[in-house]
Amino acid sequence: MPQIVIFILIASSLSAQEVPFHADPDEPLSRLGWTTLHISDAGLLGTVESVTSLGGGRELSRIKVVDTLWGQLDESHIMILTTVPGVFAAQEGRILVFVQRMTPGGKVFTNNGKFSLESKNGKNKLEILKRVIEIESIPDIHLRETSLRAFALRNLKHPNLWTQWNAAQEFFFLIRKHKRPLSPDERGQIADAALRSPDAKLTSYLHRILQLDPGKTLSNPLPPSSPPSNQEIRKVIPEHPESPPPTPASLEPRTLEERIHWLHKLASRSDPETVKILIKHLDYPNRQIRASAAFLLGSQGQPAVKPLLSHFPREPSPRVRQSVLKALAQLSSPESEDVLLAALREPETCWEAAYALATLSSDRARKSLQSHRDQFPANDPFRDYLDDLILRFPTVPKTSR
Repeated sequence: MPQIVIFILIASSLSAQEVPFHADPDEPLSRLGWTTLHISDAGLLGTVESVTSLGGGRELSRIKVVDTLWGQLDESHIMILTTVPGVFAAQEGRILVFVQRMTPGGKVFTNNGKFSLESKNGKNKLEILKRVIEIESIPDIHLRETSLRAFALRNLKHPNLWTQWNAAQEFFFLIRKHKRPLSPDERGQIADAALRSPDAKLTSYLHRILQLDPGKTLSNPLPPSSPPSNQEIRKVIPEHPESPPPTPASLEPRTLEERIHWLHKLASRSDPETVKILIKHLDYPNRQIRASAAFLLGSQGQPAVKPLLSHFPREPSPRVRQSVLKALAQLSSPESEDVLLAALREPETCWEAAYALATLSSDRARKSLQSHRDQFPANDPFRDYLDDLILRFPTVPKTSR
């Protein structure tokens, strides 16, 4: 049954002065606004009262209107014509549907998108839809962008996986459609979401977003509240991570969350001192810190490859090992191929290793993924994932290496 797909836009926290934004004030920002809202006359909550077959697969459904969420609709009942049988069913309960009049002032509508509120994620979809509609109605485009961005960033941390995917997909739309670079804080939050997600496909998707970020090569200085120089940075990091650092209280990250957030900010600098600090944190006693440091090293370029490869064999935590592989996926270095092939055979790391291998786009990596794929039965989720990777990352000719 066709369902509407609702996405959330995440945008840069850079101000309009830092990154010019020339969108028309009336131009929608969210993917929902660009697609379904743009072409629909109304979005409504309702119930299906009857469905009549007209032959040839066409059906005419009578919908009782309970509430109008988008547009203006005076009718208490509407008729929707569909050309695919089974789109509407009288027994399915409450639905949300977007409709468009077939003729100006006409009483028959076409269906632009629909989902059941009784479905697994129906409640989450409705809540997101209502909020996006509210945001799209804000007249000032910069305030609209700020509101939408903040809402989407919160959804990246939502416990519901569908909601996280929704935010990530709209983020992808932001980068491809609006060409908006990410701020250091946004890159940090997306990287952290990738680090924490148990869904390997979502992690891969978030990696892709970071790779496509048009601002990833820009200089992203630390905000004034962070250590402003390498000399002060050295004060914060202890020579032996297990012992308290002899630093002024104003500079020392006091909690686990503060240290993770601080590491994300440091990673935006991409200088040699930052690489050293992140490498040192690979041996931190807390595995969450080690996982964050490993993942963030993926943004530091070639100097991070060998430290990650040397740390991987001795790392006891499966989560940190996964983070090392996620970092190697960002770096896409041929040096990592042997380690990735070994990790592909381990149940705890096979998903991350598969993605990292695919990013290498080498003949050997591709053949290894194809061979490994054949070990799984049809319809196995991991086999499907490998198929997706093989299609999305074609082999690069050797002459282009």
